[in-house]
Amino acid sequence: MARGGGGSDGHGEPGRGDNGSSWWLRAAAVGASLVIAGCSAAYLISRTRDRRRKPNDQKGAKEDLARVPRVRQRKLLPALFDEGCGLAIRKLMDTADVTSVAERLCLKDDHHLQDADALDPSSGSCIWVGTIEELWSLREDLRGEPEVSLDLEHHSWYSFRGTTCLLQVYIPSKRRGYLVDGLALRDEVGPCLGPMMRDPAVLKVVHGAGNDVLWLQRDFGCFLVNVFDTEVACKVLGKDKISLKHLLAEHFGVAKDSKYQKADWRVRPLPQDMASYAIRDACYLPKLKRALCKELLERSAASSANPTKFVLAYLKSQKVSLRVYKDTKRRPQDMAMGVLRKAKQRKWEGGKRVGLGRLVKVVEWRTKSAEECDVSMQAMLPDYAVAAVAAVAAVGGEGATEESVMEAAMRAVKEHDSPYLDTEIFEGNLRPRLAALVEAVAAPLGSGEGDQGGGGRMGGKVKDAKGKQRWLDHVERFRRKKPAYEQCKIYDMEGQLLCYCDQKKLAWYLKKKIAKQMPGEKDAVQLLFKHRSADQQSGESFYLESKANTCVACGEDRNFLKYHVIPKCYRQNFPLNLKSHRSHDIVLLCVRCHQIAAEAVERTKKEISEETGVPLNVHVDSNGRMREWTELKQAYKSAMTLASKTGLPRKRQAQLKSAIAEALGLTGGADDVDDSRVAEVISMSKSRGARKVVKELLAAMPPGEAERARAVCEGRESGQYLHGRMVVERLVGERGDDALLGLIVRFREAFVRALDPKFLPRSWSVEHDAKREFGDRSVYNEKNA
Repeated sequence: MARGGGGSDGHGEPGRGDNGSSWWLRAAAVGASLVIAGCSAAYLISRTRDRRRKPNDQKGAKEDLARVPRVRQRKLLPALFDEGCGLAIRKLMDTADVTSVAERLCLKDDHHLQDADALDPSSGSCIWVGTIEELWSLREDLRGEPEVSLDLEHHSWYSFRGTTCLLQVYIPSKRRGYLVDGLALRDEVGPCLGPMMRDPAVLKVVHGAGNDVLWLQRDFGCFLVNVFDTEVACKVLGKDKISLKHLLAEHFGVAKDSKYQKADWRVRPLPQDMASYAIRDACYLPKLKRALCKELLERSAASSANPTKFVLAYLKSQKVSLRVYKDTKRRPQDMAMGVLRKAKQRKWEGGKRVGLGRLVKVVEWRTKSAEECDVSMQAMLPDYAVAAVAAVAAVGGEGATEESVMEAAMRAVKEHDSPYLDTEIFEGNLRPRLAALVEAVAAPLGSGEGDQGGGGRMGGKVKDAKGKQRWLDHVERFRRKKPAYEQCKIYDMEGQLLCYCDQKKLAWYLKKKIAKQMPGEKDAVQLLFKHRSADQQSGESFYLESKANTCVACGEDRNFLKYHVIPKCYRQNFPLNLKSHRSHDIVLLCVRCHQIAAEAVERTKKEISEETGVPLNVHVDSNGRMREWTELKQAYKSAMTLASKTGLPRKRQAQLKSAIAEALGLTGGADDVDDSRVAEVISMSKSRGARKVVKELLAAMPPGEAERARAVCEGRESGQYLHGRMVVERLVGERGDDALLGLIVRFREAFVRALDPKFLPRSWSVEHDAKREFGDRSVYNEKNA
């Protein structure tokens, strides 16, 4: 095939007629101006040298590339809209219309795809590129090509930041594929292939390149300009299944084997079956591009939207290449909190009593050691092993030895048996660093690093200013803005102290004229009637004790809020004699301790759900059937999509309505689903967003229909409230009030186990009697119910 000489980098349009040549000249002119505006001076020098060499002259290639300045990781050109490659991308986006996009996507000239089958990797047209001479030969083969498809194989397990092992390049006009060794040619790929990748006159076809563009920047200093992402096109078309495996099966009947998806691509020499797997995706991308573009053009012709779906898919593809790699590290506190959450959810060994402060120490050691060994943090010490090691140390760090730490780590690894973890490598990396790990796990914790993670501790010192501000904003949102206990007093008719209360309660007694101001005391009243005290006989000292405005778990004296030891979903369904909010079971917790206690109570709820057979998140549909949320989740998503998005295609609307009808058991299918049904499904969620959508739907309905729909939405019991009612009814039916007293004790015990509170009132007790009597004026008196 003859090679043309046009283009700023020696690229030409092979085998074209006059129209193709004139088109190419125009594109080359535009491309040249963009490249000049966005590329560095070093690149211009290297291109000048390239033009002086004959196309097939390989002599001195290695020395020439050695003189090209390396694009280092810390000197990456930012892909912004106002400089470098970002400027070229901006011009492509600003001038995008149907005609120009069709030209850039090579739709007028890709006749070579009409009858061509995909490349058979075993046919000899798949070329391994492992030396600089072979890489230079690939550069020469790419000259004049208007389109290539790209793919990467990445390895992240035994590399701290990850590494690109393989770069797959397919040239559709030549039906030739290349596998570039990203390990051996790490420093050469950027200078050699970078000009082609950032050339706007060359179309790069990719699939799901969100990570690929970042890895190309990090490892090779390469930026992509003029991209078509087939995954983005599928999203614009509204396809449900957008994986390459599904698309190849749908369009070409090709079954994609995924067994090498997480293989170790560092192995050399690369086995033939892995090579075939690697190049196959890139071979089908040009044909897949054509099929998707045809569908995009058909959709665009049937719609008056501007921009059309065809242009929109192209614009969104360019945005993918605007992503910029940043070497960011997660804070140890955030990673430790993630380990703690997983340890409790999955009931790992260390999840029983593992402390956040000690987890932070282990995570800090893991990060440092993983970087030294150049392995991922999961390969250095998996999360489940982090929890096990942290649990070895006692509160003060006693008992942590090299033997006990090593035994805990190896036991956790053996129990989980990860297919990605090589036990020998794991042990070889861990054993030389055991002393440092033991020192970290056994070190005494400072006052700001408590094992229980109180609110004042914030999981250790927060070094990241933004992270600290996010935490402070979170605390400010939820904390009480005034003291919970105002230390006001109520005396009986004989002048004996009955209890402490707040100003609001004092004002109520005085307003009802059933109490008078206590002489000599400002914030105190004396009752004018004989009170009922049977409910306080067994725990009188608790009500006579002044309560401090501090977290009962860690002692933090600010940023606290009230916590209900007995969850509301159960308490509000108790009989009247047990239903009131007992001050005994309402305590103060800081925000951090509140989170820990909430996680503990959720675990207890799940246990109760399993024991009683009552689902946690249960709903009643329009036919009166009990349904779990998992059965209705897809219907809820469909309803939210219908209500929130306008301009959905009729076919898509029918699909969503069918999902709702199926979940609700409507025999008429999609025809039975109207706005009232959509509102009914959305109202099953009590989230703020769901309530807002329901309100908007009801406002748009005719008055009569809206009233009927509102009655259905507001009258339904659902979620954990319904779960609580069903559990309480079952327990009362089996053992009466004694069963509920047992339930109360169970939640108190769970609260104590989770936080080990050190600042509870002295007379607070798990066995405190919850029975009480109510006065004639009490809302909890049966006569007033």
